[in-house]
Amino acid sequence: MKLKDFVSANGSGVDVWSAGYGWLYYATPVIWAIVIGVIIWLVVWLVLRSRKDFSGDKQGYSTPEDVLAKRYANGEISEEEFHYRSQFLRGNGVGKGRF
Repeated sequence: MKLKDFVSANGSGVDVWSAGYGWLYYATPVIWAIVIGVIIWLVVWLVLRSRKDFSGDKQGYSTPEDVLAKRYANGEISEEEFHYRSQFLRGNGVGKGRF
């Protein structure tokens, strides 16, 4: 028995191959592969984007001086602590043993 005969004799009375829906048999897996691929791409893109946003740096890196300046600008540290730590980072000898 041929597939076309089986489809015609399945009791529905509709021959899906001659009705023009035969291409859907081959297109469905392709469509699902595209949908799944887009979902995977979207998840990966969102994860990578959230990591960059979380670090606060769009280029993926920050120098210690940049982090210190951001903390000072956000009011997380005082001016005195900012100057103390920036001198420590420059290696001027202050603060040895404190950190």
